[in-house]
Amino acid sequence: MNTDLVIRFWRPTDRATIVAFESALQEHEHKADPSKLPAAEMSEAYVADLEREMAAKEGALFVAEREGRPIGFVCCWLDTDDDISIREVYRRFGYVADIFVLAGERGHRVAQQLYQAAEDHCAERGMKRMRIGAIAANPTAIASHERFGFQPLYLVFDKPIEPRL
Repeated sequence: MNTDLVIRFWRPTDRATIVAFESALQEHEHKADPSKLPAAEMSEAYVADLEREMAAKEGALFVAEREGRPIGFVCCWLDTDDDISIREVYRRFGYVADIFVLAGERGHRVAQQLYQAAEDHCAERGMKRMRIGAIAANPTAIASHERFGFQPLYLVFDKPIEPRL
């Protein structure tokens, strides 16, 4: 099914599509984590933030396209871990900010090709590692990340508390 799949750099004309894809992704995450804003309140600003991060950190956004129609994207950039307990050689890494594939296109290795584009971008800039995050309540994303070779590195635990001022 991937014989007609194209992975390419994004173009300014893709922006509305990326905002729509981010809206779908962020709405899904909002359902899993109510502390996240609903997509309608933040998708435009979020994409603007991705653009700033990519410009500042040697980033890239790749679009997956089938028959001229965008069906997914991945956004990545280079980053540095400021944890001084990590060996210097491992502190720089490629960071995958977001990856998204339309529901009807999932299960056809589109995400795997998008991950590969992000990995190539980072490796070509000297990175030896990549990182990506996932909401714990999203087992589909976690499984996708693991299929590409990502492994859990840190777990962040969250507990709501009542303020006592």
